[in-house]
Amino acid sequence: MWAVTGDTRHADKSVQIFNTWSNLTEVTGGGTEALNAGLYAWKLVEASEIIKSTYNGWTPADLQKFKDMLVYPGYSTAGKPDTVIANNGTFYRKQLRMPRSSISRG
Repeated sequence: MWAVTGDTRHADKSVQIFNTWSNLTEVTGGGTEALNAGLYAWKLVEASEIIKSTYNGWTPADLQKFKDMLVYPGYSTAGKPDTVIANNGTFYRKQLRMPRSSISRG
């Protein structure tokens, strides 16, 4: 709605939602984690790109925390979570390759 109306309340709410997602602590799905992420991750990335590119109310620190979450959900470091090792990284390679590259390019 921010891009359509220009009403900063929508942009502020989007930033609040992205900051909440930055605190993701686990990705579960009973063996369908990659499918679950594929249903929603792209929408989150698309929306964050709009806000990042058109609104200056998202602090650089919060934006970086969001980017870190996209690389390794549930972790804010560059280390690989145990779940990546357990499933050969399928979730990360297949579902987050494009979102990671898109948002990391700036």
